[in-house]
Amino acid sequence: MAISIVLVVLTGVLSLVGTIVIGGKGEKEYSSSTKKNLLGLSLIYAVLAVIMIAGLGLFIYFN
Repeated sequence: MAISIVLVVLTGVLSLVGTIVIGGKGEKEYSSSTKKNLLGLSLIYAVLAVIMIAGLGLFIYFN
């Protein structure tokens, strides 16, 4: 179970870092429009992280 949790967290962190690295590259004109999209994706990851942690807590609590 602990290994599964570590793998899920690691996958999430690597996805977030990958999104930020890819979003940081690009042309100047494209970069300005990418900032808004990057912020949106980062917020989605943050919200999903909270939901996953809450779900995991509920799962552990009820089992």
